Amino acid sequence: MVMSEQKEIIESSYAVSGILSSSTFGNTSRSENLVELLDNDENYAVYKFNVSSCMFIDGNGGNHEVDPDDFGTAKPDKLSPFAAKLIDGINQSEIRRRALVVFCFAFLNENAK
Repeated sequence: MVMSEQKEIIESSYAVSGILSSSTFGNTSRSENLVELLDNDENYAVYKFNVSSCMFIDGNGGNHEVDPDDFGTAKPDKLSPFAAKLIDGINQSEIRRRALVVFCFAFLNENAK
């Protein structure tokens, strides 16, 4: 995962890499946080999440077992690891902010401020 995020940054377009590099936001991607943990000399405990041990509590306070088959697989969002850096990078420039407003209006039919 660390290498895939770094590969995405390296292979991104000039505009995207410029936005990411102009961001003043520190250690926002998962890979950067993981590398920081791995470079540390401290020991960590790793826990595995077991879906079958989950319980659903309804509005009346009743407990119900959760069927693992009811969980759907989430589709990966390629921008999520970089979202904070992208937002901060866009906010570093008035021209980028205006371009984002035009993009939202023209392609998403949304008013942005």
